[in-house]
Amino acid sequence: MGPVMELQRELHQRQQRLSHHHHHHHHHLLPLLSAPPVVIAQVKTTLPLGVQPATELPRIIRGEGDVKELMRRLKDDFLERQYFVTGALDGSIYDDNCLFEDPMMGFRGLERWRKNLKLVVPFLDQQQVQLVEGPYELPPTSDGTRRVKADWRLITGVKLPWHPHVDVGGATTYEISSEGPVVIVRHTESWNVTAGEAVMQLLFTGSPPDQA
Repeated sequence: MGPVMELQRELHQRQQRLSHHHHHHHHHLLPLLSAPPVVIAQVKTTLPLGVQPATELPRIIRGEGDVKELMRRLKDDFLERQYFVTGALDGSIYDDNCLFEDPMMGFRGLERWRKNLKLVVPFLDQQQVQLVEGPYELPPTSDGTRRVKADWRLITGVKLPWHPHVDVGGATTYEISSEGPVVIVRHTESWNVTAGEAVMQLLFTGSPPDQA
């Protein structure tokens, strides 16, 4: 989620800089960078070949094997739906008010997450998220909160004139509700690059230059 959301922020910031410093130049970039969200959202998108659409299964009832069932559904979201780069997921395993966090931002709400992804997905090209390891269960926190973790790698081209390429590895920790149906109440990402390095990948053609 995070690196993809960072694309949305960088597009907005880049458009502001272009508008301010190059008012009479680079007009071929401005229609794309300044497109209002309502226009971006109307861009026709299709799921990558072989990716399954979003689904809504019954909520998981608390009891023996409940976390294993959640991990099974989460793995399907990675392998069958590529949810990081499509927005297609099994909403039944998330609390409606789930907290989504990454190194740059945080907000609450599954529907807000879906809407944010809908704005960004039209810019992605040959996107994929690889499940490196997991999902696997972590030891509970000190207050008894159960947790699951998945390690991943996000790779995508970006449909912009300078053809940036994003390749970011990371992990997501999923905290599970302590009562009621078994759902994810906190979705926290960590990356193997800094936020600044992730932005640099969006500013250069292909892979960014090696840092000294």
